[in-house]
Amino acid sequence: MSHPAPDRAPSAAPPAADAPHRRTFRQWMVWPGGLIAMIVAIVIVDVTMLTIATGDKTFALAEVDGDPSAAWNRHREQQRRNDELGWQLDLRVDMPAGRDPLAVVELRDAAGHPLEGATVSLVAFHHARAAERLRAVLTPVEDEPGTYRGSVRMTRDGRWAFELDAVVGDDRFTAEDEQFLLLPGTMSAAARAEDGSGT
Repeated sequence: MSHPAPDRAPSAAPPAADAPHRRTFRQWMVWPGGLIAMIVAIVIVDVTMLTIATGDKTFALAEVDGDPSAAWNRHREQQRRNDELGWQLDLRVDMPAGRDPLAVVELRDAAGHPLEGATVSLVAFHHARAAERLRAVLTPVEDEPGTYRGSVRMTRDGRWAFELDAVVGDDRFTAEDEQFLLLPGTMSAAARAEDGSGT
């Protein structure tokens, strides 16, 4: 008498060892996407820093006309010419009530004689606003030989820098000056008046 053979579970087919490994599109884009994101981040940082740098009014690049080395040579040559001329240039800032401050320049030659017929100009800027440069051309003062003055719209207390330029004929003289100014009508002036010091 024969007995039926016991049932056997079908054997699983072995995995194909040489089946190709397929990557999805998302997997392929991991590295290129990361590289693109890094480049975009660098561009954003650069643009942000450039915007901050150019928008900072407390900072300003030196004004250079043409090649910087040539500009430096011209600067040194002008300093040598200043020494040769030996002119004297004195600057004061008057504070007329209800008007803009007045820059007053007294220009004299090496012997101390007033220099008339000069073209005198200046550039002024506050140390906290170096990018905001105020320019003025000063006019001769009648009955005061060698004296020139002009209004400058200065509205901030503190240390001001002045770059002065005087030309007589073919001769040019330059000078720099710094002054700490307390301007009327500012908060500091109001505080001084309230304090009763007046200085």
